[in-house]
Amino acid sequence: MDANLIQYLPDWFRQIKDYQYLMQTETGQFEILAALIDAVHQNFYVSTADEGTISDWENLLHIIPNTQIETQDFRRARIINRLSYNPPFTLPYLYDRLDLLIGKGKWAVTVDYGNYTLYVEAAAENQAWAGEVLATINTIKPCHIVYTSRPLLSTALCISETVSLPSPHADMGRRNLAGWICTDQRYGGYERILPCHGLCRSCCRK
Repeated sequence: MDANLIQYLPDWFRQIKDYQYLMQTETGQFEILAALIDAVHQNFYVSTADEGTISDWENLLHIIPNTQIETQDFRRARIINRLSYNPPFTLPYLYDRLDLLIGKGKWAVTVDYGNYTLYVEAAAENQAWAGEVLATINTIKPCHIVYTSRPLLSTALCISETVSLPSPHADMGRRNLAGWICTDQRYGGYERILPCHGLCRSCCRK
């Protein structure tokens, strides 16, 4: 909105100082009015609503926000999710909700019809989104269906192994630089690794 009001005056009024200062004052007021009109327009939509409008929607939908950890973008997305509850609630509808809340390829659904149990394996890393998944499923599932959540790990695992040579003093009977080694247990029950000079026939092996 162009709030430069002096351009709307006739040419002969634009040269008068009184009108110039008057238009400067009123231009500032019109700029404030233009900002307020734009704010009202933005608040027509949840995706662009300000803090006050988001709080009004949360009160209307009985949502208690945690403003310490929840961002405005998350709170907007949660409101949109709650407003989009449109029956009939079917499995394809649940799949669409999970794609929106968790993401495609990050969840799996299994239905145990005999035990009336719904299993959802989800890889929701954000705890706030995990809570919203729980609220969504409890809202749209039939009352006699039990919902069970399972963690899902969809990342690849890298497995590696290493091989290392033992110390030359680790086993009895191995040769080291000092010659043959043996184990002598005559020192208070403790094992000691000593270089062998052929004096102990019981443990020396060639």
